[in-house]
Amino acid sequence: MNLQTNQYKARSSVAFILQVSCLLYLSASIALAQEARTASDCVAIKNDEKRLYCFDQVFSSLSNTKPELTITSPELDKREKVQLSKKALVDSFGSPSPQKSAADELQTIALTLSKVSLTAKKRQVFTFANGQIWESKTNKKLRIKEGDSAIITKGALSAFYLSKKDVRGRIRVKRRE
Repeated sequence: MNLQTNQYKARSSVAFILQVSCLLYLSASIALAQEARTASDCVAIKNDEKRLYCFDQVFSSLSNTKPELTITSPELDKREKVQLSKKALVDSFGSPSPQKSAADELQTIALTLSKVSLTAKKRQVFTFANGQIWESKTNKKLRIKEGDSAIITKGALSAFYLSKKDVRGRIRVKRRE
């Protein structure tokens, strides 16, 4: 019985030592966190581990917030602004939107074809270099291959027609993406 009592005392003393060391560690880390609250305070810390912990504490609170980033450049000349707006118009051309936009004023765009595939209903699907995907609305085939320049024209009643540059014939298409 005396042996069991000694083992119990040893276990309880080890547990007590662990508890005390955990409390000391937590109090030291809390004191460190309260001590340095800005990056400039962290720079003054000499110990590498404590300085790293300080920076982690300071910047972990900043990573949770996502600031709005707006880039403005007064150096952009007029031509670059026009090119940017044309790209936005081409990207929005043919996309279904409930509101009337500036892309509605665009009547024709020319794109480079990067891929032609068929759907299960044997309709052609055209993928262009800018990422737009257009699908034929009929089974009529247009002889066009990858790398060719294609023209998409806006028709009446929200219709769009795809044709190969400098070739007669066109098919009705709708934009998928």
